[in-house]
Amino acid sequence: MRYRIFIGIIILIVTPLQSIWSQTKLLDSHISFVEQTASIKSLLAIMESTKNFTFSYGSEVPVDRRFHMTSGNRSIKEHLHNMFRDDSLAFIERGNKILIVPAASVSNKAYPGQTVRGRILDHDTRIPLVGVNVVLGSDGPEKGTISDNNGYYRFENVPVGRHSIQCSYIGYEPVSLPNMEVNSGKEFIANVEMEESVYTISEVKITSGKERSLPINDLAVVSGRSFSAYEVENYPGSLSDISRASVSFPGVVSTNDGQNHIVIRGNSPKGLQWRLEGIEIPNLNHFSDIGASGGGVNVISNNMLGGSDFLTSAFPAEYGNALSGVYDLRIRSGNNEKHEQTFQIGLIGTEAMVEGPIDKKSNTTYIAQYRYSTLKIIQKLGVKLQSVPDFQDLSFKIYHPTRKLGVFTLFGIGGLSHETGSSGYEMNSNMATIGIINSLTLNPKTHLRTVVAFSGRTYSWNSDVNIGTPESPINRDWNTNVVDYTAKGSFILNRKLNNRHKLKAGIIYEMAWDDSYMGWYSDTLYSWFSDPTNPGYQNQIYNHTYTDTTLQAGTLQAFGSWQYRIGESIKLNTGLHFIQFYLNNSYSIEPRFGVQWDINPKHTLSAGFGIHSRKESMTLYTGEITLHDGAVITPNMDLELSKARHYVLAYNYRIGEYMHLKAEAYYQDLYDIPAYPFPPYFSTQNFDFGFEASVLTNYGKGYNKGIEVSLQRYMTNGFHFMLNGTLYDSKYQNKLGEWLNTKYNGSYASNGLIGKEFKIGSGKQHMLGISARYILAGGMRYLPIDREASIVNGTTVRIWDNGFSEKVSDYFRIDLMIKLRRNHPNYSGEWSIDMLNVLNRQNMLTEYWDNNLQDFYSEEQNPFLLFLTYRIQL
Repeated sequence: MRYRIFIGIIILIVTPLQSIWSQTKLLDSHISFVEQTASIKSLLAIMESTKNFTFSYGSEVPVDRRFHMTSGNRSIKEHLHNMFRDDSLAFIERGNKILIVPAASVSNKAYPGQTVRGRILDHDTRIPLVGVNVVLGSDGPEKGTISDNNGYYRFENVPVGRHSIQCSYIGYEPVSLPNMEVNSGKEFIANVEMEESVYTISEVKITSGKERSLPINDLAVVSGRSFSAYEVENYPGSLSDISRASVSFPGVVSTNDGQNHIVIRGNSPKGLQWRLEGIEIPNLNHFSDIGASGGGVNVISNNMLGGSDFLTSAFPAEYGNALSGVYDLRIRSGNNEKHEQTFQIGLIGTEAMVEGPIDKKSNTTYIAQYRYSTLKIIQKLGVKLQSVPDFQDLSFKIYHPTRKLGVFTLFGIGGLSHETGSSGYEMNSNMATIGIINSLTLNPKTHLRTVVAFSGRTYSWNSDVNIGTPESPINRDWNTNVVDYTAKGSFILNRKLNNRHKLKAGIIYEMAWDDSYMGWYSDTLYSWFSDPTNPGYQNQIYNHTYTDTTLQAGTLQAFGSWQYRIGESIKLNTGLHFIQFYLNNSYSIEPRFGVQWDINPKHTLSAGFGIHSRKESMTLYTGEITLHDGAVITPNMDLELSKARHYVLAYNYRIGEYMHLKAEAYYQDLYDIPAYPFPPYFSTQNFDFGFEASVLTNYGKGYNKGIEVSLQRYMTNGFHFMLNGTLYDSKYQNKLGEWLNTKYNGSYASNGLIGKEFKIGSGKQHMLGISARYILAGGMRYLPIDREASIVNGTTVRIWDNGFSEKVSDYFRIDLMIKLRRNHPNYSGEWSIDMLNVLNRQNMLTEYWDNNLQDFYSEEQNPFLLFLTYRIQL
């Protein structure tokens, strides 16, 4: 391999750049001319008619230039050399064609090329679009093609690097896919959905004014953005984790470096919903708590991720059971022409992914991925490591189109995680979802999507600790075991009435089964209870149960939405969502509204409103309380859904083709929030997770308000940046009517990232990327400590009366990432070094009384960490 490259480099050095020739019969054949002056285009036509062949060239070839041809009999090669003496062009014979291309294109032939292809569909009906003009742009000459009878397009031998695709079609809005990263290890498959234009037009004009991070769901006109696997894996400090990457977006902050919980606009992390392939799924994280939305590591690998949306407020009508945000994720389909493999090893996980065709005739494909904890592998090889995270996950998708019954898709994802702590606890957190989708085009204007899915989640926590003293030990065996299963079905109908009006309606039904136990037992205390000589005989409390329930409950959701494109510049979205939880028959009727006005190609105003609600975790409803007379009650079984009204106003300024400025102001009115009806009047608005063994009622109120500003330059010429700033306020109201700070009221946040890519190598076929990210945020809040009581009791005693009045120091961190991608003829390899907290700043996490130290201890967040990853694609 090295010798081939070496020989190729020598050939390139000694070959004249003005004319790269090849010893071929056609180029060496002779043609006679009489003296004349004409355009080069006319002279080429004479040569074509004489020898019965054709020339092929692009717009970069100056064929309209006039040239004085002297008389004589010369080879075609000599004629071309004379006509293009001052141009850096090359002449290549391909059958009965002679290609006239820039000399740089020939240089690239010595280095890897790749196939870029895809399919173009109508956005609403999923019907293939035939004859779409597709232009591939890059640093070199543009290439063009059209989609075939099945909507497919294709470009061969595309040089590695960044390229863009522009699609245009009469009667449809143009689509631009910028900055696609093509490498030699994988074919680049870019599927495109085009939306019908409001006006029927007779010609196509490609524009690039639209914001490139707009959500895939066109009903989301505010507080939403799309994201890709590229962003997840290329944002410094994200560790290829969706949630950690989202901290780079405006209005999003992290509560803990060691976890990927995120706070969206001051809301509790548990208000976030995870969706996969259009249906709600359990928390998609390893090491996750009951009712939480975060954990330690995402279950899904970025290598499996397709185009996805992240919504942060005023969601469209199809989204229910979400209060603060939605991750709407998609698994990409496998390659339908060739088998490809990806292998990746890093400090966090080691994974393998395979994809390819099952049946090329029907375009049936598969894609599958498996990952296992790298540190656990090292430990199993005999290296002694302490407190090693132990996790593994698997995901897959099978795509099977049929002629009459539409497209069937089978997908699945699952993760297992286990942790043993230094204090002796043992935790297991597992999840899985498997589903089948049918996507059926009923007629040219109607599309039906049906999903049936089954999900499961189990959580256990066991610990046996000494709650006494070393001299007089008292054991307490804590046991938690939660098993949740859900079966879901959804039917969603899209109907395009015409190019101005379209309807979307659906119904979702879920049946959930819950089997939960949470409690503790003490052998020591039981012996006291059983010993007649002990003062605690028959009176000593030796166990306590917080929940011990088996139940099932259904949830019905239905929605309808209407999009009206009033004109070329105004889009109106209205809708209604309904949800009813049959555990206690609580329900919510939720209007949704969104409007977007493109004032001109540079300025856009948008507004959104919606009422949103969310169920709590089943364990919160089933929590038990034992009364003084020994009776056991479940006081929270009749809790209403938590609700919020979202108001958003947005402005977008497209500064140029590659840069835009966006500002959003929002207000969220939270109500019917479960809260303590007795002192200290605590609100679940401050919970990271979903269990509470206390009496709760729905009197709780709160609000989040703020303004966000984001300036983003998209990748162009190898350079990009994003800068965000947020000012916000998050409060909750207690039973006394007092407005107090929530746990998440950091008041402000700012983050930014910058990146630069350099083409390296003799043929500029390799890439070196350097990027950096900073995060600056107001510290999270915590309940103040009663220091005197903590010293006396030997444990942390907090003051609940005034809420979260104390605040940790402001958070600041800088992350740095260096990437090297080498493109070889048959594979690509990529090294990545991700450095977190490069300044090793000590950011405070919390403060508590440490009985071992006999002093108060300030726990710090992560210090400087370095993660090395290698990925090979072939």
